[in-house]
Amino acid sequence: MTIINRLHVDRDMNPRVALYLVSSSSLLSGFAQFSYNPILPQVQQELQTSLYWVNMTVTVFTVAMAMMQLVFGVIADRKGRRSVLLVGMCVFVLASFGAAIAHSVMTLILYRMLQGVGAAAIPVVTAAVIGDLFEGDQRTKAMGNYQLIMALSPAIGPLIGGIIGASFGYWGIFLFIAMAGLLMLSANFVWLKESKSTNQKSQGSPVKRFKAVLQERKSTAVMLIGGAQAFSSSIVMVFIPNIFHDHFALSPAITGLSFFLMSLSFMISVKMAEFLEQRWGIAKSFIFGCWMNVVSLILFSLLVASSPSIAIMLFCFYGVTYALAMPPAITILTGLFPEDRATAVAVYNVCRNIGMALGPLAGAMFYMTNSTFVLFGATALIYGVSVGFSSVTPDNVKRLQVRQ
Repeated sequence: MTIINRLHVDRDMNPRVALYLVSSSSLLSGFAQFSYNPILPQVQQELQTSLYWVNMTVTVFTVAMAMMQLVFGVIADRKGRRSVLLVGMCVFVLASFGAAIAHSVMTLILYRMLQGVGAAAIPVVTAAVIGDLFEGDQRTKAMGNYQLIMALSPAIGPLIGGIIGASFGYWGIFLFIAMAGLLMLSANFVWLKESKSTNQKSQGSPVKRFKAVLQERKSTAVMLIGGAQAFSSSIVMVFIPNIFHDHFALSPAITGLSFFLMSLSFMISVKMAEFLEQRWGIAKSFIFGCWMNVVSLILFSLLVASSPSIAIMLFCFYGVTYALAMPPAITILTGLFPEDRATAVAVYNVCRNIGMALGPLAGAMFYMTNSTFVLFGATALIYGVSVGFSSVTPDNVKRLQVRQ
């Protein structure tokens, strides 16, 4: 039995179709983040504004997307998945069209905020739909496929964004996103059906549901690790280009290639994560992946400044371990909270966004020492302590069982 509420789903929707529909929609929201970053200097020049206000167009998108996930998560658990996704995508598409025709930085900031509001609905609904339609090993595989698709956004987003931006300017990127969003909105409207079972009803006020998610020992551990994981990944992604430039004088093209190879390593290793989850169980594979991710940071601290080839290999190894550490978390949460899947995923994503926001700030202080050992050593220490002192440890990992 791989599908919850089989009669309802078989009559209305093919689970595989739903999986690729919502995953592709999430890919689009990720693309909106990664495709825009390469042309920030171009945006500053075209709008004749300061670097501060250009960076604000990135910040408002991230903050709006993080905070609105809490709202959309609760609504999706109470009212259903499909309507929340369609409303969010409508806002996302309209805001993208607005950003394409913005002629001032303040207008662009407004539309970027609205774009983030709309995009917030997509990842929480995606995880909830996958949790609704699949269980057991099939849920593990489905989550792995979702993460595999999402890995494309940092791999191809900057590349496509740079190409479009160079030819058409920033409005070309937003127009491309808007048209792609309109296409995905239409596809979801036609083929996506409601996946939430009528037998699964979220109980209590939103505050009580958030409290329940945060007070559950197992989910609290996942949230803590998720925040530390995002904290460390943001440091790696932000400071690896600086290291490549400062230590080895590598060209932007080589740096971009290293990011592509890292993303490729991640995508290949997602299948390895599925294998380990099926062989060891989701709890043990999750802890193993996290500790391996910590090991990769330790290796960074010791060897990243040795040579360009070693640095790139370590970066790829980081991608491998990240693929082992990240996917199980959402699978665990969607299993722990069948009535509040979207809410749990929303809280988890907010924890990750907090970690991503704090990472570059802390990394800047570490990097001021001009020591890669301090930068990545301190990062590994924070990550390792979070894994070790959470309620999910190797000693009690057998108790972390998910209701599949």
